[in-house]
Order: sequence, then C-alpha cells, then structure tokens
Amino acid sequence: MEWISVDKELPMATGNVLVFVNDIISSWQEIVNAYICPEYGNIIWETIEGEDYTPIITDWMPLPDPPSK
Repeated sequence: MEWISVDKELPMATGNVLVFVNDIISSWQEIVNAYICPEYGNIIWETIEGEDYTPIITDWMPLPDPPSK
C-alpha cells in the first residue's frame, strides 16, 4: 500500500486508517478513525476512543487486511 496525501484524496468512508503526522518537532504514524459526517459530508479525524484528533495529518492509508488463519 502507498501513502495518500490528504491534499490529493481523503477517505471516502468512515473507518480506521493509518495516518502520518508531521509537526514542527516530530513525526509519527498512528491509527485514527476517519469519520465522514453524514450531515455535511466532510471528514472529521478522531482518536480510536472517539475524541477529536488535533495533530496535522499529512498522509493516510487504509489498514491492511488481517492475516488469514
């Protein structure tokens, strides 16, 4: 899978995604929820616990499929 710039494309459905955050001091990767607001159709980034996610996300990618057993 490839990273997708948030400037080019955003997730089309609500669900967990892997994001890349790049702020002034450091950068990291984290799983967050991309919530598509049904009323306005815009995206709201949330923590897995459902709280607003405030770091600046530069890129994202879908989570890989789980391993088959």
